[in-house]
Amino acid sequence: MIRASAALMLPLAGCSFAFVQPAHQDEPGGIAGCTSEPTMPVVDAILTLTNAGSAVFVGLQSDVRNQGAAVGVGVAFASIFLASAIYGAVTTSRCADLQQDDPARHFLPPAYPGGPAWRPPVPPAPGK
Repeated sequence: MIRASAALMLPLAGCSFAFVQPAHQDEPGGIAGCTSEPTMPVVDAILTLTNAGSAVFVGLQSDVRNQGAAVGVGVAFASIFLASAIYGAVTTSRCADLQQDDPARHFLPPAYPGGPAWRPPVPPAPGK
């Protein structure tokens, strides 16, 4: 049972690790491609609490087979999800801050993949 639950949880370990994109300031469109929504870190935090709570619950029971292994798996997954939640929160917060600092920049698509961002031409000054 413990192996089965661990095998089922392994692909889900760390939503933020899997789905949150960091900002790449040195690349065109790098700020536009970063993740600023905190959905994945929130999911990771919920899964952290669920796994930690399950580990505590199983640890307090007296009639559980393989209690030590079950608690260990719960604590291990809670640790992974906690690390992922922290990574996701820091990364999405940084992305949101960068987008707020330069709102026009994060909407500029690259002119071609890997190329500089296209900016519209500057109109001539009045009187010229």
